[in-house]
Amino acid sequence: LYGSFADMDAIMKIAEEHNLAVIEDCAHKHGGEWNGKKAGSIGDIGSFSFQLSKHLTAGEGGVMTTNSRELAEKLDALRNCGRRPEGDEYSADVDKGAGQYSDEGNFIQSGNYRITEFQAAILIEGLKRLPAQNAVRDENGIYINSLLKDIPGVKPMRRDERETKEAYFNFAFRYNKDEFKGLPVQKFREALEAELGISVDGSYEPLNNASLYVPLTKPARHKLNDEYWKNIDPKRFSLPVCEKIYNEESICMHHKVLMGTKDDMDMIIEAIKKIYDNAEELKD
Repeated sequence: LYGSFADMDAIMKIAEEHNLAVIEDCAHKHGGEWNGKKAGSIGDIGSFSFQLSKHLTAGEGGVMTTNSRELAEKLDALRNCGRRPEGDEYSADVDKGAGQYSDEGNFIQSGNYRITEFQAAILIEGLKRLPAQNAVRDENGIYINSLLKDIPGVKPMRRDERETKEAYFNFAFRYNKDEFKGLPVQKFREALEAELGISVDGSYEPLNNASLYVPLTKPARHKLNDEYWKNIDPKRFSLPVCEKIYNEESICMHHKVLMGTKDDMDMIIEAIKKIYDNAEELKD
């Protein structure tokens, strides 16, 4: 989340011990590396988003990565109305005698999730620029975090030493209003917006109250049985740490701010210091 890896060593160890597949959500991690391995190449499948806010974008859409020919064939079919990929590019290593696939017509029920040629052309060119852009963001992220840690009430994101290449999605840090004379987080965001002329937001909503996670609105699809129905109710979960961060502590700026110069990074730091120095007045 926000460009930081989960502990992939621990996840892969658990998956190996219990024979589980690992699907990496890489929507915030285009070009990031864990111990020298690219995001999306560690688990069985990697999923990347090209939605408008992402590092690499074509407006909407995404891509899946895998080193399994069998999974590649299935994924290709899932995006293309269930049709088998033409030719034997993926099929050469699949044991058709196992009865997994039909020899005629479609072999997976699916829909149309195809990206357009126009979007693909934009993404190919964007991919060429991505490594250099990530390097700028990484350098500026390291620089600004080194200065943030000296400001009371501001806590930079922790970077795991196993993250050999960072890919910042948004620039996020935690805020402690007690160090800012009780200035509410929303007032801090508004003041930072006024100083910098950019949008400053909070973190994503906790899943137990997220507007995008409402499975109980679709019983025909999700009510597999009464026990399952009860278990997927978001309201049954208590997430006090997430709720506190969301309501009181989170500060997020779009990662485009990290494409600036060192002077731009200094401007962000000076804006935060100015708010710190004038926190009492800003409370009114």
